[in-house]
Amino acid sequence: MDSMRLEMRLGGALGSRTVVAGTVAGEVLAAVVDPATQVVLQTAVASRVARQLGLVAMAEGGTAGVSLTSKTEVRAAGGKHSLGNLGRLWVDRATNHLTHILVNKDRSFHVLEVAHVASFDAQHITLSEHVRDLQSI
Repeated sequence: MDSMRLEMRLGGALGSRTVVAGTVAGEVLAAVVDPATQVVLQTAVASRVARQLGLVAMAEGGTAGVSLTSKTEVRAAGGKHSLGNLGRLWVDRATNHLTHILVNKDRSFHVLEVAHVASFDAQHITLSEHVRDLQSI
C-alpha cells in the first residue's frame, strides 16, 4: 500500500491493553469500526506500546462500532462459507476510512478492497454477492 495509508497488523499480545481514539500504525489488538461509514473510531493496543508512542488512553465502550480482531472471520456472501480470518487493515491516514483488508487462510493471503465488504458484525465480515471465493477477485 502507499504512504497515504497506514497498516494495522492485527495480532494478540500478552499484558494489558489501552484503547485510543482513531488509528495506530503497526501491531494492534483490535480496531473499532463504524459499520455504516467504515471509519476506524478507536484502536486497542498493548499498554506498553501506548506508553512508548505517547498515546492518550480513552474509556472503552460507548462507541457505536464493531470491534475487528485477528479472530474476525471473513465469509462469502450468505455468511455460510468461511474464506479465512482478518489479518491486517489499511486505513486512509487523513480520514481514518478503512480502504483494504487482508484475509489469511492456511498461509494464503489475499488483500481486498473494502468495496467488496457487504457487512460487519461482532464476529464476521461478510463479502458482497459477487464474491464467492478469494481467487475470483
